[in-house]
Amino acid sequence: MKSSQSFEVVRASAGSGKTYRLVSRYLACCLVHADPRAFRHVLALTFTNKAAWEMKERILSDLAKVGSGRASEAFVDELCAQTELTPELLASRARALRATMLHRYGEMAVMTLDSFTNRLVKSFARDLALDQDYRIELDQDRIVDEAVGNLLDRIGAEGEEELTELLKGFARLQVEEEKDSRIRHPLTTYGKEVLKEGVRSALEALGDMVPADFRALSRTIRSEVKKEERELALRVEGALEAARREGVTAKHVSRGTLITWLNNNRRGEAVAPSSTLETMFDEGVFTTKTADPAVVAAVERMRPEAELVLEQVRHMVPGTTRGEAHVLRKRLLHKIDLVGTLALIAEEMERVQEERNVRTFHALHERVSRVVRHNPVPFLFERLGSRFRHVFVDEFQDTSVTQWQNLIPLVDHVLAERNRTLVVGDGKQAIYRWRNGDYRQLLNLPDIVDDDERAFADAENTFHDALDDQVLESNWRSGQAIVAWNNAFFGALQKRLPPNLKAVYDDYAQTAERDFQGQVHVEAVHDKDKGTREDLLHEAIVARLRHHASDEGGAFSWSDMAILVRTNKQGARIAQHLLDQGITPQTEDSLHVGRHPAALAVVSMTRWAADPSEDRHATAWLQCMAALEPTRIRESEVLDRFVKWHTAEDGKTYRTFESERMIASLHPNLKPFERAHGPLVSWVGHACEVLGVTGDYDAYAEALMELAREVTGTEEGGLRGFLRAWDRVGHRRSIVASGGRDAVQVMTVHKAKGLAFPVTLVVAGDNKAREVKGHVPVVLDPSIGMALPAALLRVSDMKDTALNDLAEVELDEALLDQLNIIYVGMTRPVERLDVLAETAKLDFDRTDPSTVSQWALACAEDVTGKSFGVSGDAVTEGTADRISSEHRHEEPVNVVTTNLHLGEQAAQRVVMASSHVSQVQADALDEAALGTLVHDLLSEVIHEGQWPGVRARFEARWTLSPEDRTTVLTWADEVFSHEESQRFFASSSKVECEPDWMDDGGLIRPDRVIHAEDGWHVLDFKSGEVDVEKHGAQVQRYVAALNALESTTSRGWILYLNPWRLVEVQTNVAPRIFEAD
Repeated sequence: MKSSQSFEVVRASAGSGKTYRLVSRYLACCLVHADPRAFRHVLALTFTNKAAWEMKERILSDLAKVGSGRASEAFVDELCAQTELTPELLASRARALRATMLHRYGEMAVMTLDSFTNRLVKSFARDLALDQDYRIELDQDRIVDEAVGNLLDRIGAEGEEELTELLKGFARLQVEEEKDSRIRHPLTTYGKEVLKEGVRSALEALGDMVPADFRALSRTIRSEVKKEERELALRVEGALEAARREGVTAKHVSRGTLITWLNNNRRGEAVAPSSTLETMFDEGVFTTKTADPAVVAAVERMRPEAELVLEQVRHMVPGTTRGEAHVLRKRLLHKIDLVGTLALIAEEMERVQEERNVRTFHALHERVSRVVRHNPVPFLFERLGSRFRHVFVDEFQDTSVTQWQNLIPLVDHVLAERNRTLVVGDGKQAIYRWRNGDYRQLLNLPDIVDDDERAFADAENTFHDALDDQVLESNWRSGQAIVAWNNAFFGALQKRLPPNLKAVYDDYAQTAERDFQGQVHVEAVHDKDKGTREDLLHEAIVARLRHHASDEGGAFSWSDMAILVRTNKQGARIAQHLLDQGITPQTEDSLHVGRHPAALAVVSMTRWAADPSEDRHATAWLQCMAALEPTRIRESEVLDRFVKWHTAEDGKTYRTFESERMIASLHPNLKPFERAHGPLVSWVGHACEVLGVTGDYDAYAEALMELAREVTGTEEGGLRGFLRAWDRVGHRRSIVASGGRDAVQVMTVHKAKGLAFPVTLVVAGDNKAREVKGHVPVVLDPSIGMALPAALLRVSDMKDTALNDLAEVELDEALLDQLNIIYVGMTRPVERLDVLAETAKLDFDRTDPSTVSQWALACAEDVTGKSFGVSGDAVTEGTADRISSEHRHEEPVNVVTTNLHLGEQAAQRVVMASSHVSQVQADALDEAALGTLVHDLLSEVIHEGQWPGVRARFEARWTLSPEDRTTVLTWADEVFSHEESQRFFASSSKVECEPDWMDDGGLIRPDRVIHAEDGWHVLDFKSGEVDVEKHGAQVQRYVAALNALESTTSRGWILYLNPWRLVEVQTNVAPRIFEAD
């Protein structure tokens, strides 16, 4: 699709149909071509994997409707206008396109920005100076932990004296800030800052500085500060000596102000004069009108020395450039060790990734960025341009500066060919700044932000020339009264915003398109005491839920309702209160693996197996088992049996805990000493099965097994590696449950983004709206007189210095984060919107609200003219009508309701579809598990020449028992030792490993597809029992899909790994079988 205005920038408020616009444009770019494989040339990028999956499903769903004649007339008309096709031809192409997409599902280029970057880097690994077989490390915290551990190991070592001093300084800073002097946790916290884009410029400014450089800088800055303080102290002593010489004391000057001020500056730490004293200096009068003339004369004679003090003080306090530089220098003095430590961690993290041949997504984006910014025509995108002709970017406000700048060369290439690029977003929904999202990019398009080097000047010109700027003004989600309320509310909010933020809310007003009213309820929840206020909030939530469930309120079911909160912790407390009131909540936090006794029992037993001398692990295991089996295991009775008291020879009593005997008594089939030190997966499977986790709590067993498999494939294998992974990430993981219970959803606003709910309750909290926690990376301009290139500073450190404007920007952006969270929450409802504002003060300054709840109440008062004076005061707008199903707009609203089994009670079995539950094996790595490892190995081999390298890496990388490693390699070697199977790895063939296809039965994934000189082949690897009939049917399905896809006649094969056996699967013909001699 060629157009001179092909850069479509769509600013889409909540509920305005941005997905509709994205999908319609995507389909138009595909359907305009007669080739049904045209979708391979359309790249669509999203923010999350979930969003990518939803977009794929929406594309296929809309294609099905267009192809079958069930699509709305408006949608078909729009596609016809875009493609200039007749409805008949459009439907024909839609059917062909959908069929091809289903067969080539894995070739749909709908993915996250991270996934795209990974594919990009994989394709050009050599050009980017990376090993071809590097792995993505999804657990970035693990890299941080390892880097911090390496640094701590270097403390005190020979040759590491400067590093040791730097880390000692870091520890002193923790104590000064009233934190613990133990530094591992704060080091890890700051290490995670390295993964944020804002830190990159600071680290680049630091360049190649080493610990010795930071120590030298510290000495230099300390010397400069002390020099100023010594000068002040000398001048003060001179002034006080003059006062003594002249006999002037505090009682001789007005209110004693001058002498008191001089004494306050005696130590050299500058104290600014009061406004009264400033006036005295300006007027030259320091005594009262009735003062003795001799006293006045004496004060006048000492005044020159006092003015010298004033001059020096002004060099050291805010108000002058030199004074602000001194203040900043003094504050920096305590932060040099911090920024030096950050540089050390960053360097060590890079070293860890190099040594382990892994990369975080953050590192990949950085690698691409360096290429993009320093090459006139970046070669990797120049080559990609032939693949992608159209680019679509969703949720652009959440895209980071680096992510967008890495894409710019590709977008520039697409626009130069006059092909379509579409960017869609909403600055009011920018709530991911903590994940590097930057709302300024959407606000400034087509201009490019943070391009000080003008590396993208040509692309920016292209963007301007091709720009098609659009605003979607309709709201297809919410009732008319809800839309009207939000229009008024956010209009009032915009008026209150700082000038530099007002533009974010320029397009807040929407036109309601639904045919019902809906209702809005805003209520104040007030008490000065935090605990009482929380109780009142919980009571208000329950009252509103019961109201909505009543006939008067609309007779909504619990599953129609969602409570949106700021933090998971607050959501968990609300969920617990709902349970206490007989209302079932559904919250991701309630399904955390680390909160269920079944999972905790396995982990506690693993801890005990790793360290049997620790009785606390056995006690923790007993508590979990008592929760799982309360009728059989009574904790107190068990402890009475196995805790023994003894009397020593000296008469003192002591106790022993017979933990091993207790475990054997309660679960005689559990063999911790026999199994725990074998293969990790075997141990976890054994523990799950014996303890009853498998079968009763399959979801939790699956989560534990998944973690064990992940650890097995790393250098941290074994029990302790498993426990480290559990403590780091495993305990925070959640399970996805299914089943049938009517539940109120409780989730954070961040989780709710992109969703809609019939009834939405938004909690506006009492948290500060304009607050920046932690440190901010700052590049220091040499013009302000700083020898340090960059620093990590708190906002308070920047106040009253040359960085004051930057501090205000940070505070404003923090305010926008909080208000955008309110916007996202208030735009989720379809039929009912409740806002519960909990505040410690109702008599706050309406012109300067300080908390999120105060902002909500102030704006509501602006809209209604009513005031919130006491807790429980509320305003209600709209009517309690319900949506009419027969008048729903054809544009589907992504309404979410629940129908879920919970895991909040130990006795409640969590049900999962059988296809999602692994059969946990109690024995050592069985044939199927070994076969999976062989399969994974072979998927890395495109042609036989790669096998030696893959084999060597496997031997070095995998943590397996020697027997299992030998078995895996023997089976794999056998594949290459037989000519019949070796030919499927010939260098002359084109190969696809595990392509995603779709047929009428759903998603299918053959192991290996080969296009050789003699035609197409499908090869499937099998281990375990030989079942040619069953396995052959599966391969025949693959063959049928490939035949339809390539319009060819292909051949199917089953390769059994142990013993080696190759079977050709032929329709209506006896299979051809090749067996090892």
